[in-house]
Amino acid sequence: ERKTYYPGSGEIYIKAGEGYIKNCTTISPDKIREVIKDPPKFKIKKNSEPMVLIMHTHTTESYQSSLSDWFLKSFNCRTTDKSQNVCRIGDEIEAALKSAGIGVIHDTTLHDYPSYTGSYARSAVTVKNILKKHPSIKVVLDVHRDAIQPNADTMIAPVTTINGKSSAQVMIISGC
Repeated sequence: ERKTYYPGSGEIYIKAGEGYIKNCTTISPDKIREVIKDPPKFKIKKNSEPMVLIMHTHTTESYQSSLSDWFLKSFNCRTTDKSQNVCRIGDEIEAALKSAGIGVIHDTTLHDYPSYTGSYARSAVTVKNILKKHPSIKVVLDVHRDAIQPNADTMIAPVTTINGKSSAQVMIISGC
């Protein structure tokens, strides 16, 4: 099933520019609104050392290669083929940032293979090591495929429309 998801309602959804922050913390919405009024305390320098790290906690998350109105149960939603998983999305983000003159490191370490369990801990080690080696990095983007499986028989593919074309939604967890 394909479905477009929009921000929910209620206090946990805080408007931020063109998007929303889903606040699942104990920090008050008012405090978050106050903090996001101020720009980050760093500047992205162009044509310099790496400023952005793109990485993938769930590196093997993949996509169906053709558009359909139903989920193909035979489809394996994980692959180590980096041209068919979220690394491909990271490649596009990397290319866009580099074309804007922004230094990027795109790490494609397989954190969720052969075991999905522990992938966040493994990716945290990778990020810490890269940040230690490249202290110039100011932004970390953890790129994921956005998919929802409410039960064993149902897979929902979050989609959106961009320039009149249906496209998969992605989720980016970012930190500064």
